[in-house]
Amino acid sequence: MDSVNDNSPAKNREVAKTTLTYTIIHPAGLHPDKMSPDDIAYHLGDGEFVGARTAIQTTPLPDHEVDAQLQEVGGTPGWFAVEDEGPIKG
Repeated sequence: MDSVNDNSPAKNREVAKTTLTYTIIHPAGLHPDKMSPDDIAYHLGDGEFVGARTAIQTTPLPDHEVDAQLQEVGGTPGWFAVEDEGPIKG
């Protein structure tokens, strides 16, 4: 909920943000900090990296923060927008 006094409809679906911390032990010559998530997953799968999730936190995002948080992680603002249903037909 954005504010007790805010009666405007939400422009986004309910959204949460999850932050994972994943610790990887790896050969010094390989640099996961310069790899894509797909490459890291590949090396974890083939046994070259050993890793485990060491922390996880999920928090709901207030409607007014959704677009900015999306941009922070490379997403497109409006991704979780509530679809306009158009006029109700009776």
